[in-house]
Amino acid sequence: MKGPKVKTPALTSSKRERAQVPAHVFLLPSERKFPYKRWRNGEWVISCADLRDAIRLAAAHGYRKVLARAQKIYAEKCGGKR
Repeated sequence: MKGPKVKTPALTSSKRERAQVPAHVFLLPSERKFPYKRWRNGEWVISCADLRDAIRLAAAHGYRKVLARAQKIYAEKCGGKR
């Protein structure tokens, strides 16, 4: 199976490249913001580092719902409270 062209959407600032990534990779899929998954071993997996970045950015820019969702996922999947 051939993987996607963009494997780390957190490092991509191009709207065109983010449009190629599935919506489930983002915490705010309607705007393709706050990516928290990376392509590894043939599937999209949660990245704890990207979740930490999403928590920090959501808090800084006032995205309360995104912040709450990111914190919940981080606590469940990354074994910690942030």
